[in-house]
Amino acid sequence: MKQPASAFLVVACCLVLVAPALWAGNIPPDEAFLRKLFRVNPDGTALELLLPSEIAVALGSVALDPVNEKIYWNSYQHVPGHEFPRVTLRRADLDGDALEEILLFGSFNLGIDPAGGKIYYVEAEHADCSFCGSINKANLDGDGDQILVYRTGWTPLAIDLDGGKLYWEHWDGRLLMSANLDGSGQQVLISETGNMVDIEIDPLGQELYWINLDGEVRRAGLDGTEMETLVTGLDSPRGLALDPLGDRMWWTDVDAGTIQRARLDGSDVTTIVSGLDEPAGLAFLPSTGEGDGSLYFLSDPVLINVVPDVPATSPRGIVALLLLLGLASSLFACRRMGASARGRTGNA
Repeated sequence: MKQPASAFLVVACCLVLVAPALWAGNIPPDEAFLRKLFRVNPDGTALELLLPSEIAVALGSVALDPVNEKIYWNSYQHVPGHEFPRVTLRRADLDGDALEEILLFGSFNLGIDPAGGKIYYVEAEHADCSFCGSINKANLDGDGDQILVYRTGWTPLAIDLDGGKLYWEHWDGRLLMSANLDGSGQQVLISETGNMVDIEIDPLGQELYWINLDGEVRRAGLDGTEMETLVTGLDSPRGLALDPLGDRMWWTDVDAGTIQRARLDGSDVTTIVSGLDEPAGLAFLPSTGEGDGSLYFLSDPVLINVVPDVPATSPRGIVALLLLLGLASSLFACRRMGASARGRTGNA
């Protein structure tokens, strides 16, 4: 009877090993979420999953290049045996085609200059962290990387191309900072921001809008004056997008699992999408013809019944298949040993 017991132990071990691989697909089992890119109409209709086979975990920043019809986002992948994940900057066409990895050490915050052919970003944490948290600039293809502002922290970032300015929150205090696009002329504009999560610019109204960890939407002039709180009582806002021409703004809320919309003065707050799992990152693409434009955001696809494809030839897919074969072999062995044991008992 010891042989069947040993076989059952093998079966149990196979189940323990195979479960994480089958459940998580290509995502490490220690990752609790799998954010992917989605597109939805500004009124919350026509929700669509982009890049269903993308295996990297998307982080909290999305940026659009309407001139070249590209979308940019940050993602990371767990690297076994390494302390830090592999953080990369990726891009694709607006419909999800032509996926590219263009830059290592991207971070949560991005800004695009399509006309100038530049992308601005905050460098993420990694093994060689001499310049972690610095605001950098690179070509849209990831080449020509250049540090503009040293060690600001992993901070919200916005660029004002018309005014030639960078805006960010400094890491050692709730300070709204600004500088020229080359990093020169740094100055403090606001000393209490409420701990920014995302910041956007309204070029028509010449105003800054931001969401913070205090659950607020605030705005101020580009010089930091006339700060006002527009919306309060949010659970945990993460991504912010503006439509100045349409007098609209949207934000994601990771705890509430929603995307909400309001006028630029904070009135008429409406939930347009609910039931999401940790939605983050948000960008608005205005329509160039018919239609009302599109919102792009990040969320876990499982809870909204849009399950991504897992390639069968992925490393985890192969491991899962091998473990299943081992499980089937163990079950077959258990049955044979059980039948053999019953035969010996009957003969006795």
